[in-house]
Amino acid sequence: MKIVMISDTHSMHDALKMMPPGDVLIHSGDFTGRGDPERVKEFNEWLRDVSSLYKHTIVIPGNHELTFQRGVKDSNGFQTQSPESIQLLITNATLLIDQEIIIDGVKFYGSPWQPFFHNWAYNIHRGHLKATWEKIPNDTDVLITHGPPHGILDLVPSRDAYRGSDVRVGCEQLRDRILEVRPKLHVFGHIHEGYGSIHSDGTTYVNASICDGSYRPINKPIVFDLEK
Repeated sequence: MKIVMISDTHSMHDALKMMPPGDVLIHSGDFTGRGDPERVKEFNEWLRDVSSLYKHTIVIPGNHELTFQRGVKDSNGFQTQSPESIQLLITNATLLIDQEIIIDGVKFYGSPWQPFFHNWAYNIHRGHLKATWEKIPNDTDVLITHGPPHGILDLVPSRDAYRGSDVRVGCEQLRDRILEVRPKLHVFGHIHEGYGSIHSDGTTYVNASICDGSYRPINKPIVFDLEK
């Protein structure tokens, strides 16, 4: 099974001019800037345009998809669109929010949560995500999260010499759960600077962020051949 992975396109999906074909396309979140419904519709149309390249497409929201968790409010603070109505705008992919799907005998599980970060969407305070990650089925083959596990492609370089050294911001409790489940593939994004892939303890980890640390969509989709 050929899996094509992208993440963190931030409404700049049109920069992906030459998408590689495959069996499954995965987007692991932050496909918009703030989850504006019009931007979600544009992303969904792009998914339709590339759909002929893939048998299946899977999407999870990221911390920038604020409306997927909070809906839309007017200037007076009244909710005009529910989170569920925004989620329904994704019609050209399977949207996973703490859910699984089995494709050709391969179990995919997707979850958007990550340690608290500036009160964006799908934030839980660090150290309190254990119950969230325990929902991951033990027989998961491909795990899709928005954020990385601690110590894996999660390094944020210090941009200010006065603020100390580089910082690893991945989730420790996600790392622990992965070592229990041991999926064949773990796909994520969130930390743009961590783009790339490594293999460790039987799992291939992929940070598929298309945007770099300066929000330039310069990285390429990553392709993985999964043996069933």
